[in-house]
Amino acid sequence: MELANKATFKKKDGSLRTMVFYNLDQLPKEVIQERIKGSGTNRTLQEGSRVVYDLEARDFRIFNEKTVIGKIQKVSLDEVFTGGYVF
Repeated sequence: MELANKATFKKKDGSLRTMVFYNLDQLPKEVIQERIKGSGTNRTLQEGSRVVYDLEARDFRIFNEKTVIGKIQKVSLDEVFTGGYVF
């Protein structure tokens, strides 16, 4: 059973959003190589922020742990996506 992360957080506009996501180390390397196109420069993220893969949006997002409401949970993808998911 594949486990993903699920967290509710406050967006910049003040609204709440729940996201189901993988950390980059949970993704197959091929997905990262195919989907991330770099300009050759490193991007500096704010403290507490990291890049994750949003399984519902099927895209990469910057996730700010400082805005999490409650705790980040581990969830079964079978519970979250009845119709499946695609990278």
